[in-house]
Amino acid sequence: MELARATVVPRSSTTSASAKATREPPETTVAVHSSTDPTRTGARKLVFISTLDEKTLLPCSLAKVTVADPMAESAMAPMNPPWRMPAGLAKRSSARILHTVRPGRALSMQVIPRVSSQLGGTWIRGSATGSRYLPRRRRYWGMPHRRHDRPGPAVLLGEAIEDWTGDALFHEYSAAADPLAAGTISRIPVHRFSPELHAGGPTRTVDLDLSGPLGVAGPATSPGLLASFVVIRPGEHVETGPDATSELFYCMAGSGRSRFERPARGGRTVDGEIPWRAGDFVTLPSGCTTVHTARPPEPRATAPEAAPPSALLYRVTDAPLLRYLGVLPSEPRFEPTRFDGVEALARLAEVARDPAADDRSRVSVLLGNTATPQTLTVTPTLWAMLGILPAGRIQRPHRHQSVALDLITRCAPGCYSLIGSRLDDSGAIVDPVRVDWEAEGAFVTPPGLWHSHHNESGRPAYLVPIQDAGLHTYLRSLDIRLDPKER
Repeated sequence: MELARATVVPRSSTTSASAKATREPPETTVAVHSSTDPTRTGARKLVFISTLDEKTLLPCSLAKVTVADPMAESAMAPMNPPWRMPAGLAKRSSARILHTVRPGRALSMQVIPRVSSQLGGTWIRGSATGSRYLPRRRRYWGMPHRRHDRPGPAVLLGEAIEDWTGDALFHEYSAAADPLAAGTISRIPVHRFSPELHAGGPTRTVDLDLSGPLGVAGPATSPGLLASFVVIRPGEHVETGPDATSELFYCMAGSGRSRFERPARGGRTVDGEIPWRAGDFVTLPSGCTTVHTARPPEPRATAPEAAPPSALLYRVTDAPLLRYLGVLPSEPRFEPTRFDGVEALARLAEVARDPAADDRSRVSVLLGNTATPQTLTVTPTLWAMLGILPAGRIQRPHRHQSVALDLITRCAPGCYSLIGSRLDDSGAIVDPVRVDWEAEGAFVTPPGLWHSHHNESGRPAYLVPIQDAGLHTYLRSLDIRLDPKER
């Protein structure tokens, strides 16, 4: 407990506070600071901002105090340390306390601080000491002694009560029902990430960070997801261990392996190694600490052209979602899984050959896992697709409430997306934003907006969108809608 106290009675003084009389030399008021730690209480340490009253409360009577230099708060005390505000306890409440100092000491005049403070619990009377000040017939310097004249405690505390209403707010419905319209929360922007971000250079991780425009803490590409380009030079490695339920990466180029380990029940450790090459997807559950290593050069290779290329991964996690919730995953919800890129392309080619493919909104395959039989998604929170946009095709508008972090794996100039908030009577997007595709680049498609894909290049294009649609599907809030012309 930290308090500011005042009023010093000189040793030669004959002041009698209880008699409301002062003889020379007069008492003087100085700002001082004292502290004592709580005992016999489960409450946390409380720190008070104290102001002085004009009256004191002795065990026997009230006394008038001359306050020559009243002190507004203990932070003004000349002795260190000044009062400290407990983190996270601002605007809690106000209360009153009683404190008493031991008679016979220089700081002998009792005061009642009027406390306007940041409190964090309840401090019960007598919790700082097991004994009370008791009056006796004999007085010394006008102050009662403790029974048996045993050394008394420095401070006897009264009660501080917390009502926990300091953070409560009440909003009128129409002013708070739509925070996006009210402007208290920002919209997710349409944003492109150039392939120049991962071109050449050393081994590194490049976060596609939009936390500034989003107004969220930490790196984030959307409120719930973080996408990154991971560049790994031949023979070098990158270690990951996100506080996330899901970690997904798609190998854009090169090859290598990922060595992971994670805790298991019973104090055991589960580990393993996953090889990967261009076109493969890998998903890792929570708790994994993973070392991703690119394939090293061949021992006999001397010519620069004989060295393997750097590995390039497109990586997505749901770490921003957990950071916002203030939680950590307690157990994995699926096992480490690799999706073979060759097989994925074969399945996509099979879908594209289907005579009905031209009438579908998207020509693609969705990745699933045996651990997600309800949502049919790649992890409980993430959704992943491998899609093709055939040459000369337009994929009609659709919309959904999940955000899409779209990776373009292969395309020629002339491929683009149109994004907008509404359709006209013909099913075309009104006043759209155009996003031109770049091979090995990425862009963000915000939730709730109509978007269509167009290929005017004469060659097929391929894309890998990653979304938080696993979570939305489980919450039954995905609300995917197709162009009415396609129904």
